[in-house]
Amino acid sequence: HELKTPLAATGVILEGMLENIGDYKDHSKYLRECIKLTDEQGALISEILELVNLIDGNIVPASERVNLSDSIQSVLPTCTTLAEAAGQRISVNIPEETVVSADSNMLKKVLSNVILNAVQNAPSGAEIRIRSEAVLDKHRLFVLNTNTRIDENILPKLFDPFYRADKARSRKGGHSGLGLTIVQKTLSAMGAEFALENTADGVQFWLEFPKA
Repeated sequence: HELKTPLAATGVILEGMLENIGDYKDHSKYLRECIKLTDEQGALISEILELVNLIDGNIVPASERVNLSDSIQSVLPTCTTLAEAAGQRISVNIPEETVVSADSNMLKKVLSNVILNAVQNAPSGAEIRIRSEAVLDKHRLFVLNTNTRIDENILPKLFDPFYRADKARSRKGGHSGLGLTIVQKTLSAMGAEFALENTADGVQFWLEFPKA
């Protein structure tokens, strides 16, 4: 469905343009629409291939010294722009000296997906709170989405490919439906503990890596 429906829509648009039917006579407008649809499908296919490689064990994580604060700052600009547009706020409280042992690129991918997911699922006026704390020989990172709660029966399903708690939501909102699935498989490949849970303040995702 995620691939077939947009491809079918692209086919309908192209056929309408070839036959000069109604609004499809505006070739410039509908060519741009076709480009948008194919770009979205290209991005989705890339995510599917990444997921397949993770599942098949073709992506082997490296063990590096990674500054957690720097990693978050590197993925924050895009998320902050989207949050501000939605009337949300992102706050970060990560000590500068927080260094973990992880694969730098894989960690950034996880952070980007987790923070973006929080922004996309937060109501207007919500705050996305990002913080860390030391837990024995590990650092635990928290991403809290305030003013939000998810049915306990739905929480585990959010890691399923293409699952959406709100059936009305679509990829038009920028949701591929694979973000948390990729997060789950990536963290599992790195041997990292993580969880998505309801708290008194909202929905919280946490993950932890060994101190470096």
